[in-house]
Amino acid sequence: MIYEAESDIGDGYFNCAELSSQMKVVTNRIRFAIESKNELDSEFRQTFPFLLQSFVTTHDSILAVIRFGNNEKYERPNEDIKTNMLHGSDAMSLVREQVEKVFTVALLCHEPEKWIREYLRDDWKRVYERELHQKATTGRLERFQHFHNEEAPFFIEGLRKTSYVTEEEKTVVELQYRDEPIPDKLKDHKIKMFPTPSLVIDRLKGTTSEAFLRMLYKEYRYICGYTHVGPTKLQLLMISDRKLGKGISSHDKELYYRTAIEEPAIITSITAALAACTEVLRFVPHDVDILEILISQWEILRNGSFLAKSLWDLRAESMFPRLIG
Repeated sequence: MIYEAESDIGDGYFNCAELSSQMKVVTNRIRFAIESKNELDSEFRQTFPFLLQSFVTTHDSILAVIRFGNNEKYERPNEDIKTNMLHGSDAMSLVREQVEKVFTVALLCHEPEKWIREYLRDDWKRVYERELHQKATTGRLERFQHFHNEEAPFFIEGLRKTSYVTEEEKTVVELQYRDEPIPDKLKDHKIKMFPTPSLVIDRLKGTTSEAFLRMLYKEYRYICGYTHVGPTKLQLLMISDRKLGKGISSHDKELYYRTAIEEPAIITSITAALAACTEVLRFVPHDVDILEILISQWEILRNGSFLAKSLWDLRAESMFPRLIG
């Protein structure tokens, strides 16, 4: 399915500081609302709010990277001060995380009790595999004996019990790490990897979430180029280089930075947080304060961002009560 916009967006002006502030407000409100929903799975209520909170903290990190080395420019915006572009691309790597978390949220919201346990179990497996590797590397050294024989096992075992991992599954992880055969009686005790974005789409195929996730995945694939260090990741370094960037005017450099990095990073991060919050509406459908601030933010974003407009048309609009939407 290819999304085709039926109407254009506006001039694209955003008050990013105001939008960021509102995003934090609505995210925190939904976080607290989920914590109070006793009818929801207890593990979901305990873990999921922190996943929502991570949208806020990562967004702050994105702003910090963009602002790094540019304090003077942002404090004196009307003066002709050149932008320090060297760190801007790193912000897009954090934006990738924001977008990826939307897929995680969508799956967790689809079947909370099932997927929150898969989420926890997959994480425990990675933690335990790391400890197995560290023990194999440093286990013979005297100064690591106490850690590997007492501290690490105590931590791993406590985490195992709260992550719904069985003794059989723990044994399978150990066998897999040592590349040993898994007995027939244990083959059904492998811990499954928590789905990556493309696999989330497969798991939610045929649901009302599929279309918007497929649309978002196209943006995700592009942003992955920054994390996987494609040439696009290096573009700012190239145009900032004394030799390679010599023929590019300061105006064009500033324009590229603003339109390819700064604005997309901030707006995509906020849009991802709103998309995640909107998925959670199924659990708090009648909170008028949450509905009001979410709708107002969607209205601003979809008037200036085709990504936000497409996600609204494909998914978000249907999540709001018809009376309000």
